[in-house]
Amino acid sequence: MGQISNYNAEAGSSQGGLPTQFLANAVTNPDQLRQKVAFALSQIFVASINTDIWNSIMIPYEQMLMADAFTNYRQIMAM
Repeated sequence: MGQISNYNAEAGSSQGGLPTQFLANAVTNPDQLRQKVAFALSQIFVASINTDIWNSIMIPYEQMLMADAFTNYRQIMAM
């Protein structure tokens, strides 16, 4: 199954928006395994949640982890 879940601009409107959007995706969308793998990768490849970079960096970063959730580790490291 392909990627269904995503984070929209509303998720980036505040630092509390991304966890809320993750929970909604993880509970309601059929790509729950992708969500779990992307979350696990986000715990390995840790990024700072700084208000200066929140909207412009964190959402594309999480989108990248979801898109590449089932690729190999070397490919993710090269990004």
